[in-house]
Amino acid sequence: CTDVNGVWSSYFSSYTIVLKDYWYNSIWFYLFLTCLASGFIFMVLKVQQQKEREKRDVLSKLETQANEYKLQSLQSQMNPHFLFNAMSAIQYLIHAKNVSKADDYLSTFGLLLRMILESSKNKYWSLEEEIKMLKLYCELEKERFEENQIQIVISYDDIDIMDIKIMPMIIQPFVENVFNHAFQNVEYTPEIKI
Repeated sequence: CTDVNGVWSSYFSSYTIVLKDYWYNSIWFYLFLTCLASGFIFMVLKVQQQKEREKRDVLSKLETQANEYKLQSLQSQMNPHFLFNAMSAIQYLIHAKNVSKADDYLSTFGLLLRMILESSKNKYWSLEEEIKMLKLYCELEKERFEENQIQIVISYDDIDIMDIKIMPMIIQPFVENVFNHAFQNVEYTPEIKI
């Protein structure tokens, strides 16, 4: 060091300068960031778990509803009135000792029930299957109106009935209504065109 005159001093002094690091380079800051990141990750995982749980609950409720609707659909397809009438017709044929006709009727009835039960497994089936089911249904219903000899015409012009998919038994309730309400005490030969 020099004094004001520029003479070097024999007295030597030392100063210690301590530079502190920035606050964001401290160990405490890194610990804070680690805790914050861990907390954030924990929260994100918790929210995802909650959403997954809610999603499973919704899917479970939807599946339960779908099963209930399937059961209702099956119950509505197998109209108790129709089943009772079919069984009564079989009983009548047996009492009339017309065993071969009762056997044919029972066979057709069994095929129809099988188709109805198989259709309940599927959301859609081909138009061809729907037509087969309608023919079986109409055969059974015609037996109840034997004296009228109902004519049934099912036509489908130039369409590929294997490729067209529809909901099972969507046409049958309309045909059932025709049999139940249109042919009471008629004097002519009725005809159903589908």
